Amino acid sequence: MNISAARLLSSAFAVLLVAGCSQLDTGKTDADGTAFVTHILEDQKGSWKPDKLAAVVNKSVTEKDVQKATDLYATVIGSLTSFEVPKSKNARTSVNIGTSEKPNYTATYASKLVCEKGPATFAAAVSRYGTQWQLDSFDIDSENIRKTVNDKAALATTEAKALLHNALDNWDSKVIEQSASVKLTADLKKNPLLLPGLFKASSIALGKVKKYPELKIQGMSEIDGAEVVKLVLPQVEFEKGKADVFCGMTKEDGKWKVCGFRIQGGNRPAVK
Repeated sequence: MNISAARLLSSAFAVLLVAGCSQLDTGKTDADGTAFVTHILEDQKGSWKPDKLAAVVNKSVTEKDVQKATDLYATVIGSLTSFEVPKSKNARTSVNIGTSEKPNYTATYASKLVCEKGPATFAAAVSRYGTQWQLDSFDIDSENIRKTVNDKAALATTEAKALLHNALDNWDSKVIEQSASVKLTADLKKNPLLLPGLFKASSIALGKVKKYPELKIQGMSEIDGAEVVKLVLPQVEFEKGKADVFCGMTKEDGKWKVCGFRIQGGNRPAVK
């Protein structure tokens, strides 16, 4: 057997060995993951405890983020009274030879919750590093939370709708510039031709607006400590085709400001 063939056989054997170990370990590892997420939820019964969540969550998630999340849960869905056994999906097992830097098991666990003010669903992305488990991220979805977020985000839609229509009707980038947030204003000063260039290129490619769709709320997020409402005008009809117009709004000194803007056409790349 030559050297190349020996290496190929050795590599193939290593792959089979790793695959076999992963397959054998999956059942027990999944059970351990279920126990880990179950313990997290047990700790939260009766009242939301941000300190216990912060103790097991990835350090990229700050204590402030955890506190804000649990404050929202306490207000909107109330205390956790019971939950179903968490079930895993998208589980991946790997054997890392010679290093423990990468997780050897990752999965998302979901559990249906019974809360004081209504049902909800808990989702947790977890990883196992060696024998140590970590909560990478978590989220709770419920009708109450979605309604609260949408009601809050709706406050930005009236001003955003007027602003976007005014800017697109005349392809006037100054409308966006004059309503820009502090951060966006700073970014535009570094590249003063960015927004005018976007509007010029889009006006040539798309022409005038023919029909506006309803402005839709995509959701809310927190960026650099500020709450951002994500909005979209889906498939705006122009003379030469259709395009999605995205806009981010944030509140500064009691006024709604544009913190992000993007146009993406169906037959052309996104322009930021």
